[in-house]
Amino acid sequence: MSTASSDTRGSIRGLSLRTKWTAAMLCLSVLPLVAVGPIVLRQQRNGLLHAEEAHQASVMDHAGSLLEAQLGAAARTVGATVNVLAEARMTDPDAKISLLRALLSRCEPLDSLAIYGADGTKLDTIVRGEAAEVQTPATLPREVRDYDERGQWLPASATRDSGLEMQFLQPIVVGGARTGWVLGSVRRSAVPDLLGALSRDHFEGREDGVVLIGRDLEVLASSRSVSDVDLRVGTSLAGRDIFRAMSMPRERFSVLFVSSSEFVRSNGSAWVGSVRTLPALKVAVFARRPAEQVFTSLVATRRAVIGALVAIALIALGVATWIASRTTRPIAELTRLAREYAARRFTARSTVETGDELERLGSTMELMADDLSASEKEIARRAGVEKDLSRFLPAAVASEIAAGQRKLELGGERRTVSVLFADVVSFTPFAERADPEKVVDFLNELFTVLTEVVFRHEGTVDKFVGDAIMAFFGAPNAMPDHGERAVACAEDMHRFVEASAPEWKLKYGIDVKIAVGVNSGEVLVGNLGSESRMDYTAIGDVVNVAARLEALARPGQTLLTGDAARAAGDTFEFRSLGEHPLRGKEQPVAIVELVR
Repeated sequence: MSTASSDTRGSIRGLSLRTKWTAAMLCLSVLPLVAVGPIVLRQQRNGLLHAEEAHQASVMDHAGSLLEAQLGAAARTVGATVNVLAEARMTDPDAKISLLRALLSRCEPLDSLAIYGADGTKLDTIVRGEAAEVQTPATLPREVRDYDERGQWLPASATRDSGLEMQFLQPIVVGGARTGWVLGSVRRSAVPDLLGALSRDHFEGREDGVVLIGRDLEVLASSRSVSDVDLRVGTSLAGRDIFRAMSMPRERFSVLFVSSSEFVRSNGSAWVGSVRTLPALKVAVFARRPAEQVFTSLVATRRAVIGALVAIALIALGVATWIASRTTRPIAELTRLAREYAARRFTARSTVETGDELERLGSTMELMADDLSASEKEIARRAGVEKDLSRFLPAAVASEIAAGQRKLELGGERRTVSVLFADVVSFTPFAERADPEKVVDFLNELFTVLTEVVFRHEGTVDKFVGDAIMAFFGAPNAMPDHGERAVACAEDMHRFVEASAPEWKLKYGIDVKIAVGVNSGEVLVGNLGSESRMDYTAIGDVVNVAARLEALARPGQTLLTGDAARAAGDTFEFRSLGEHPLRGKEQPVAIVELVR
């Protein structure tokens, strides 16, 4: 990831200012439209979709109202027929038949009225004119005779050959007993004609906009002029069109249910459709329209957004080119000036006269060049002084003297420090048997490791004495935690030596372990020696005691005085070894051991 990020930053840095200006202007002008454009298009699309769903819901409601009105008229005509047949005062059969024919002629949706006896056998059929398509059963099945006196629509059915069949059955009740039935059959072309008219009126002349669906999702009726083979009467839409994602169990046809969705037909075309059930008839109305017709205005809006993007991009390109040309020329001059200064030709002057920030930048660069010229001379002087002093003094002290922060003179100052001595145990036998070159190589490697450990804890290496190193913490810069740093340094010395010991054993034949002594207290720190040769060192009894502790320590052991342990704080664990007499001390000294 970091490599890819670096490559991207490198590509950006490689672009010219003119290109960056152009990119910036394009981003500022085009990106807002790019960001807002999809949102606007999405909102417009959602608005069009909601409007289409509302339109389809209105069409389905209208279709349901018309169907219920036509079928209601048919049901009322069947009821009137039942009343005529049940009227005992009308004894003339011919008069009844004439009245029934008149009732049928006034009910445009009905094609026929079939009359059945008490045993369900058809007695007579009254048809509208020459209605050859009327087919009624010779005998009513027993399962349909259980409807109540108000009558009920039989389940609608449709086949490709016979078309839609919708029939209303009502019993004839005289004196509380059923004496027969009247079966009214709806004209097969009535519903398709109604659906076709609705589709053409509300869906831009299309014939396939409104469909009547049965409980098994079969097509009951559509416009008689429809050419879509998928909408032929009797064809099942289960798992197709809107019913790919919409579940429509048979029970749902008994309650009011309305739903809309976008769907894709088997030929890949996108459509928007809605379904509404007609619970009284246990059927559903399916309204649909191609998405390209629903979202026609969305295409125009998309073209307008793209056109606006192109126009704004061209304007931004022209403005960016003009701004870049006014900016790049003085910048090129400032770049030349910077190259002059990079070549240490500090006398070069700026020629930019734009009266703006670029001109002020040129003047500032001239002042910078003058300061750099003076600074180089001072840096060279300090580097020479520091290089000479660093051979004799600690680096921090040499740097302060070269910077004029400290005087190079004999003397010192009192400081509270922690002094550390570290010595290689059993070094003398190794030095006696080994070649001097090997001894020197070993000491160089050892002191390199120990010096780096001291520097890691920001200590000062005072001197190397034979196979021992002396360091102190708290000078030349004061350290409130000098005791903690000294003890942490001792721990790291043991760890680094133990890690390197196997290699030194193989290389030099010495089993390396060190002993460490640490003491804390007040010493005199400063330059000791003569005017011609001096050392930066620490002097005092604290130094002597630390050296004595190092001499007493066993291999791998760190001994401290009580003062050093208190200065180290609670970070470390110590074990008291009691008081011990030390050479040069009148009173015994309390000694503790660092527990590792």
